[in-house]
Amino acid sequence: MKLCALYDRSGQILAAVRLDEDYRSGRFVDPPRPLPQKGQKVAEVEVPEEFRHLNFLDACLQLKVDVKAKQPGLVSAKKRSAR
Repeated sequence: MKLCALYDRSGQILAAVRLDEDYRSGRFVDPPRPLPQKGQKVAEVEVPEEFRHLNFLDACLQLKVDVKAKQPGLVSAKKRSAR
C-alpha cells in the first residue's frame, strides 16, 4: 500500500491519501493530496512489508514518518521501552 502522507515535525501522520493502482487500467489513480502548512511536509511512502496486514486507518494511526532518515519512510509510532 502506498500513501501520500501529510506529517508534522515529529513524523506524526496528520492526513493521508491512499495511492492505489487501478488494476483495470494498470495506472495509478491520482486523488487529491493534502497540502502542507507551516511546519508540515508531504511525502509519498510505501507501507513496509511487516505492516501490510494493517488497513488504511490502522496504518495511519500506528505508523509515523521517519523524519531522521535521508528518505521519508514509515516506521512504528509506538515508543519502545528502554531496558
